[in-house]
Amino acid sequence: MKEIPASYGLLGEHLAHSWSPEIHALLGTDSYALIEAAFDEVDAVFTSQNWKGLNVTIPYKQKALLSANVASEAARTIGAANTLVRYGNTVFAENTDAMGFHWLLERFARFTAGLSVHDFLNKKTVLVLGATGGAGRAVSYLCTKLGAYVVGVSRSTSLFSRHTLCNDWITYQDLTENHVPDCSRRVFLIVNCTPVGMYPACPKSPLPDGMLTAFPKLSGVIDLIYNPLRSGLILEAQRCGVATENGLGMLVAQAYAAHTLFQAPNAPARATRPTIELQQMDSKKIEAIESTLAQKMQNIVLIGMPGVGKTSTAVELSKLCGRPCVDIDVAIHDETGKTSSEILRAYGETYFRDIESRITRHVGSKTGSIIACGGGVVVRDVNYDYLKQNGHLVFLDRPIEGLSIKDRPLSALYDLKEIAQRRMPLYRAWKDTYFTCTGSPLTDARALKSLFLL
Repeated sequence: MKEIPASYGLLGEHLAHSWSPEIHALLGTDSYALIEAAFDEVDAVFTSQNWKGLNVTIPYKQKALLSANVASEAARTIGAANTLVRYGNTVFAENTDAMGFHWLLERFARFTAGLSVHDFLNKKTVLVLGATGGAGRAVSYLCTKLGAYVVGVSRSTSLFSRHTLCNDWITYQDLTENHVPDCSRRVFLIVNCTPVGMYPACPKSPLPDGMLTAFPKLSGVIDLIYNPLRSGLILEAQRCGVATENGLGMLVAQAYAAHTLFQAPNAPARATRPTIELQQMDSKKIEAIESTLAQKMQNIVLIGMPGVGKTSTAVELSKLCGRPCVDIDVAIHDETGKTSSEILRAYGETYFRDIESRITRHVGSKTGSIIACGGGVVVRDVNYDYLKQNGHLVFLDRPIEGLSIKDRPLSALYDLKEIAQRRMPLYRAWKDTYFTCTGSPLTDARALKSLFLL
């Protein structure tokens, strides 16, 4: 018998990276735990009398629906439930993913277009990547209810019959090879419901590079992935000037809806209507929790010229805010047993940059760190995505005559002014924040801590 350690919890197969306990603690849910269960254990969890409410994630959402006595219209239509609540002898099933996405889409519509979500989507074409999965079903259901024309995208035509929530279906091959040009011309919103691009295989996109330019009417991209904060798909959309949103707000909003159901004294009386209306969602609370999580996940990434003080400032900032400090040059030494200078002298800059990019990708995929980059990290475009996926990029600057160039690998090979001429435009293009150094790492670290509320 699988032990149920709390009155409330998240049930799933692999839950190591879940934010649910922290979110529910911030919401005020009592006694919330992670419940990892294998397929042969999950039925016993559903029938146990030891829980009052469960959130359910992959791969058990369909089983959750079947385990309930009563289900909402949304859960029945979607064919999956991610929330179970026990009211006496009744187990009620709801799909709060649909509620969470509704909340996210409403905010997105008002922020990007100044419209209600219905006016934003009505008669528009929405492309849902991964429409056959649990999240894809919820998104397709909600968009259809809001009057959108929903085109589901899946790997194979054999999967098209899994549900009737989409108005039309195409395969990824059809999409990427432009076998359906009329569809491409009409797409207004793309929603990624696949795990492609999720940590640790990031940044990555379910669509080929440059694919977004095939959608002339594209006005928004929503990726339900929230780790990393900016998926490969979101990064490409931002380069195209398209409005974007990740799935963190939806995660918190659906948890808020579940928490509300957990606290309700009785099962909803009207299972044919939304059990929690959009206006009942406390947006201020949801956004406050979303902001707390995003800030905790965000890396502070220091870029700038050799000798500007990135490493020393990162070390001091790490001490002040209790976050791990990662120096990419140190990480290179830890992996290779050689300093950056030794690698450059022995093997040349191209070989060194290959190592630097590989380590930058690994470091940038982590969250909640202070990252000090080598001065030349900006010479390879790919490093931007690696750092930006979870990072806020801070360009540390000071006059060239104030730079400390002792033991700087490339400063011994090239004139410092020549390096600055090549790199300064890149630092400016990459930066989210420009910061003028004072010459004191501790003073600069204190200023950065205050600036980012760390």
